[in-house]
Amino acid sequence: MQLTKSLVSGAKWTTLDSTFSAIIQVVRVFILTKLLTATDFGLMALVLIVTGFSQLFVDFGISSAIIYKSKNTNQELSTLYWLNVILGVLACLIILVFSYPISKYIFNAEALNTMLKIISVTFAFNGFAIQYKALLSKKLRFKILAKINIITPLLGFLVTVILAYLDYGVYSLVFGYMVENFLRGSLFILKGLEFHKPTLYFNVKEVKAYLNFGGYQMSERIVSYFRQQGDNLLIGAFLSTEILGFYNLSKILVMKPVQLIRSVFNKMAFPVYSAITDDEQLKKLALTINKIVYLAIIPVMLLLIAFPDAVIFYFYGEKWMPSAPYLRLTAILFSIRLLRTTFGPLLLARGKAKRSFNFNLIFSIIVVVALAISLQFSIIHALYTLIFIELFVLQAMNLYMVIRPVLKLNESDYIKIALESFLPLLISSVLTYYIYEYYSDKIYIYLNLIIYTSGVIIGLSLFYLLNKGSIKFIRERLIISKKNKK
Repeated sequence: MQLTKSLVSGAKWTTLDSTFSAIIQVVRVFILTKLLTATDFGLMALVLIVTGFSQLFVDFGISSAIIYKSKNTNQELSTLYWLNVILGVLACLIILVFSYPISKYIFNAEALNTMLKIISVTFAFNGFAIQYKALLSKKLRFKILAKINIITPLLGFLVTVILAYLDYGVYSLVFGYMVENFLRGSLFILKGLEFHKPTLYFNVKEVKAYLNFGGYQMSERIVSYFRQQGDNLLIGAFLSTEILGFYNLSKILVMKPVQLIRSVFNKMAFPVYSAITDDEQLKKLALTINKIVYLAIIPVMLLLIAFPDAVIFYFYGEKWMPSAPYLRLTAILFSIRLLRTTFGPLLLARGKAKRSFNFNLIFSIIVVVALAISLQFSIIHALYTLIFIELFVLQAMNLYMVIRPVLKLNESDYIKIALESFLPLLISSVLTYYIYEYYSDKIYIYLNLIIYTSGVIIGLSLFYLLNKGSIKFIRERLIISKKNKK
């Protein structure tokens, strides 16, 4: 009973946390685009690539191992704590030594050198805080975690905006990130000390099981990380930081609603799927959740696909209009990608961790190689290439490596399900785009709102017609849930 109560509370707080994070990020970008340049955003995108990878190295998957293992002794936690500290200091030293070669020879952006040196201090500090975040998660302190994740980005955002207004340029992003990072880590330590106070004890032999588990986790996360950041990494290496800035801003607009849905879904889907033993019930629930995700994204993706120039103009301003072509194609790409994302936790829920790793590895290699080749021409060529690969290659991988082994669906069933989910968005986007391009002067905001609203109605109506069975299933679940509460 207590566990159920904790999970319900956790769902509420993680949803609030994810929603707030998405909103603050969008508002942050909206304000900062008025104060900073595309080059500033491009440089910070490169910094975040390096910091993100370094964080994976500092953690080494140890956090997941602590959460996974049912009991942790004080000696084990102390050894793991000091190991994280050592890795944090080591990451800091590595960045200090290699910041210049990274800046000069990989990204050809010498301004990156100083930024990386400044921000490297955060890695050493994070080594002291990582374990406490893991312990708070293990103890189901979702409310505390959510509050920390709400307060710290807000304060970091305020510092960034003030410094940007005072003409600190790209360093406003750097110092804002550092304030957020140090504050978050300090609060993790303050709240986490309740569960463990490290002693001067260190014996690696006693934590081999943790390191084996953590090493596997880190390997999968590194593969996923380079796939997710591969576009920014290669654009920064092959093109300019200004172009990267334009591209990254369009990607943020697409990623935030997708991350919001994915974050809430992923935190709850894995334990729910794991608890279901009946294969038919699992199939029905997984397919229904896929439909719910598409129902949720229709209004957002329709706006980004049919009105990219209007979104960029009204949201960022005229100087950011080069981002518009990237916005439409990125929105199309992630709309197709969501067909796979919702089925991701199924493999882990059925104990197929190795297959999940193999899928991510093959997926990452395909994406990075395709980007490396297509970016020699332009970002537009790269996005068209990724859309083609996503639609034909990766959906086939999803069918044969995930859907067929777990849900026992064949090719025709999968195509039918994919069309039922994706067709409403596709048809409404095409119709809305055509009306907007040929019957709107684009300057009349009220006419455009009418066109957009009509497109949403078309999309939702088509969704209802194609998915009556899933909607009936959702209604029945909601009725049962209400009766149980009574």
